[in-house]
Amino acid sequence: MKSKIILVIALVSICVSGCSATLNSKDGKKLPISVTEFKAYKDRTAPTVLISHGSDGVQRHHMQWAREVQSWGFNAVIVDHYSLRGISMHVGVVLPNMRGEHRARDLVEAARWVKSQTWHSGKISVIGFSQGGSGVLSLVNSKDWEYHKILSKDEEMPITSAVAFYPGCSISFPPITPSMPVQIHLAGEDTLAFTSYCVPLTDKNYVVHRYDNATHAFDVYLGSYQPSFRHRYDASITAKATKHTKDFLYKNLKD
Repeated sequence: MKSKIILVIALVSICVSGCSATLNSKDGKKLPISVTEFKAYKDRTAPTVLISHGSDGVQRHHMQWAREVQSWGFNAVIVDHYSLRGISMHVGVVLPNMRGEHRARDLVEAARWVKSQTWHSGKISVIGFSQGGSGVLSLVNSKDWEYHKILSKDEEMPITSAVAFYPGCSISFPPITPSMPVQIHLAGEDTLAFTSYCVPLTDKNYVVHRYDNATHAFDVYLGSYQPSFRHRYDASITAKATKHTKDFLYKNLKD
């Protein structure tokens, strides 16, 4: 891939910038995900926000979001769905082993791990981008939990709110009644994740922001590199979306 997009696969090992870890399941089996943590504070606990990448894999863009979340007084944890599965960056392709339900399952496993960490207290939220947003839609669909083994029958969902940026609604359709508050950011000129699939979004738990002049990945600066889909970085819309996200997290994570 061109150097304009920098993969963050060699994750930073300095704790103040981000420590990486691999995870085990409840029964001790190694999970196919790794995480990178960005603690909000050195000496006290805080709520935590998971960050789920799209089909591009973990990028500098996700690390920038992690630092932004960290600056708001929340721990940030980037979830890498790809590296341990041997999946490389791709665009516009939905892999059979990496659909919305697989991502949702990863997010629940990551949340279980977060709850056991000494730097975490309180609630957990998630921000998903593109196909990561598809994972958010599966995560908030309680009808998917048992069927797709996202959550065991008697287990309480460890995540209590979620944000989806330009989600792939054709991969995981939005549930009519989401199980938690969900903020969704839609791009009116999205030629990759068509917003026509993102309906109805009328339940009171949905908070929808639509940016009519925005393209897919409007918050990602790619320099001169042009992807296969229509793309335009928009600093103004990014600032608005960032403010909306901050307000949503403050409302749903602060006790």
